Amino acid sequence: SLEGRGLSGTLPPEWSNLTNIAVMDLHDNNFGGMLPPQWSALRSVNRMFLNNNFLTGTLPPQWSSMSSVTSMRLGGNNFAGTLPRQWSSLSPALDQRFRDLMEPSPPESNALMALKAQQRGGALSDWGAGRSKCDWSGVTCN
Repeated sequence: SLEGRGLSGTLPPEWSNLTNIAVMDLHDNNFGGMLPPQWSALRSVNRMFLNNNFLTGTLPPQWSSMSSVTSMRLGGNNFAGTLPRQWSSLSPALDQRFRDLMEPSPPESNALMALKAQQRGGALSDWGAGRSKCDWSGVTCN
């Protein structure tokens, strides 16, 4: 486990050779860049914790082949886009907050973000910021 050790740089594609590893715990570090598509070879991994880093880009569809994953934490990063449809088998392993963040924004959310863009700080300052829309100040989800 290498969590919280201040590690930085990109996630090495070469780590895809660690095919017998069961837990990849790299949360709370300073990793940046994109998720390596090559890590789809990590088919023995059952827990993947990459939350609270500085990872960016889209989620690689290739990761859907990680069929042993029972828990995957990716929140607290700066991913773009939505969950690839290929990830449907991984969806139960993902934490709910991350799934909420990666869902396509419905028109109501887009309207709220347009309202926020017109404001400077204040009560709406915590909107966005990698938080689930249901956790924004003044927003109630059904």
